Amino acid sequence: MSKEKLVVEVLGAHNLMPKDGEGSSSAFVEVEFEGQRQRTQVKYKDLNPVWNEKLVFHVNDVADLPYRTIEVNVFNEKKSNNSRNFLGKVRVSGTSIAREGQDDVVPQLHTLDKRSLFSHQQMGSQENKKMTHLNQMGQMVKPDPGQNHPGEVGMKPVVITSNPGPQMSGMNMGVGGVGGAWLVFINKVVEAMRNWTMPVYSSMFVVTFMIMVLMPELIVPSVLCGFAVTGLWRYRLRPRYPPHMDTRLSYAEGVHPDELDEEFDSFPTSRSAETVRIRYDRLRSVAGRIQTVVGDMATQGERFQALLSWRDPRASFLFVVICFLAAFGFYLVPIRWVVAIWGLWFLRPPRFRSKLPSSAVCFFKRLPTMADSML
Repeated sequence: MSKEKLVVEVLGAHNLMPKDGEGSSSAFVEVEFEGQRQRTQVKYKDLNPVWNEKLVFHVNDVADLPYRTIEVNVFNEKKSNNSRNFLGKVRVSGTSIAREGQDDVVPQLHTLDKRSLFSHQQMGSQENKKMTHLNQMGQMVKPDPGQNHPGEVGMKPVVITSNPGPQMSGMNMGVGGVGGAWLVFINKVVEAMRNWTMPVYSSMFVVTFMIMVLMPELIVPSVLCGFAVTGLWRYRLRPRYPPHMDTRLSYAEGVHPDELDEEFDSFPTSRSAETVRIRYDRLRSVAGRIQTVVGDMATQGERFQALLSWRDPRASFLFVVICFLAAFGFYLVPIRWVVAIWGLWFLRPPRFRSKLPSSAVCFFKRLPTMADSML
């Protein structure tokens, strides 16, 4: 677990929209950061609530904070049916997160946005940026009653680090795109089945796996039936106004304003040198992650190559002997039974697994690579 923490201190809000039908609102703030979500208490019947609550989040890599965002949503709680109404939201850029120990850490006042693309685009305007300033006494600036926005919320995000300063560790590059999303989803499903947190589903998964392995002729029909059932199930969710067309034509409202500004920027750029530097650092961070992943893949390939290069004579000798034994074993035993036994061993409950890595994994990781020869 990372030792770095992000502390978001939610101070209060001003001029919220009345949503309870009585000219008031019972507001609470929900803050989301890197998949972590926390909320404040509810302030009943108050259009200018004051929370003064600190929400703590884990930070994976402090060096990536300038490229992250903090999403803040303000809701009105309805006690009658335990639901909530949307009051407004704001996305705080990671560049505004202060470091622990800075003397100039002051509260920030952000104008809440509505659920529309145009309000996201207005976030980058100079008028809204000026509205986030605070006066000399540290008090929140009162908004203009004539302006059409759902209110403002004040907060103070501070990151607490055990080793202050930029860090470039823990750079793991995920697989992008639709294929990467499917791989991540499949990996999560398999890990959930392996953990046996839901024994019924894990048992059904093991039985299905055994049936598919022992009767492979059912794999293709099962996949096609799954596609057909999914299509029929989603028929009731089809877009109807207008028919045969996706009514949500754009996902631009889910994009950060900085990304939209970079996308529609001219060439050569017309932005300031500081903005270009931030974009360049973001590109360097992505390139560093890609380089790390490619280096890890090359290291694994060099370990496989070392098994037959006799750089480590004992390892190569053991590998050759195991290959001969495995060849006879696969010849005598049908492949479906080998896959079935391996699947049962891989999906065994955690109580039958050791927390230490297997001997084969330790043996493979000790193989020599070119990285061992680098100065």
